[in-house]
Amino acid sequence: MKAIWKHGPFFGAQRMKVMGRPVHVGMQNGDLFVWTEVDPGWAILPNTEEADAQVEWHTLTFVGTGMEYDGKYIGTVHKTIVSGSYVWHCIEVE
Repeated sequence: MKAIWKHGPFFGAQRMKVMGRPVHVGMQNGDLFVWTEVDPGWAILPNTEEADAQVEWHTLTFVGTGMEYDGKYIGTVHKTIVSGSYVWHCIEVE
């Protein structure tokens, strides 16, 4: 079985460790979020190193257009504000 979980909100260049494979990045109520595909059974695993090793983890951040980064590109989000707009790119980092 699989499920989709939402992670966030992300703020600028903040790094966040998320559970599951990233499948979508987007805006919700003006904030940046990432949706991942997970195994729902991960939620009931005990909080131990052994159980943690069974889970698929990814560390993500967002960078603005033109900013340099090291990592794997995941997706792009456009954020409109009163004075203009921003374009953020989700990057998987190590």
